[in-house]
Amino acid sequence: MGGFEPGGHHMMAHVHSTSNVAHGPGSAIAAPMIAESSETEPAQAATKAAAPISPSIGIGATPQEGSKPADLVVNVTGIQFAWLFNYPDSGVTAGELHIPVGKDVQINLSATDVIHSFWVPQFRLKQDAIPGQPTELRFVATKTGEYPIVCAELCGGYHGGMRSTVVVHTQEDYDSWLQENRVAQAKQLNQSVAVNPADLSTSEFLAPYAKEIGIGSETLSQLHPAHH
Repeated sequence: MGGFEPGGHHMMAHVHSTSNVAHGPGSAIAAPMIAESSETEPAQAATKAAAPISPSIGIGATPQEGSKPADLVVNVTGIQFAWLFNYPDSGVTAGELHIPVGKDVQINLSATDVIHSFWVPQFRLKQDAIPGQPTELRFVATKTGEYPIVCAELCGGYHGGMRSTVVVHTQEDYDSWLQENRVAQAKQLNQSVAVNPADLSTSEFLAPYAKEIGIGSETLSQLHPAHH
């Protein structure tokens, strides 16, 4: 598992190299700071085992580094068999992770059912999402583009389909995406009848997000038989 828990108790990161990343042209776009430089790796992050690093970026950052607020916080929830991305500052919920390039991003991970593993191969980032035990990732994406998110922990029959995408925008495009989704979801909320989420089954609760997640409402019903 990689990253650190909010309480400051560190968890070892998944790392595949012991070389330091250069900060010149062609440096990692999403790799841990101790990974080798590569144009195919779209972000920078630090690990517990890394050499001295910039305090503004890190996976497994020290408590001092972790105490500094990130530029963007996203709450990520793993469920069988999808990822949900919630932006607490704006109230937007999406089926993909949208972030601005060059910003310190904090991912708060959780799971509602079984253990999942949030893995962005091209970023060299991997962190387990554990029911009842929040975990965290911090990184900076340094190249715009789209990168796959995969669940790397066998989590059930549809595990292979538990995929999503990191979309790294320019700041202008990210602001536009956020505003469009804020307006669209506000309209949906105004058209909805207020109900207590506790009274809804899992499939009913997730139905509004089915299209964004890429899972049909029928499939959701099959994956989550009616229960409260």
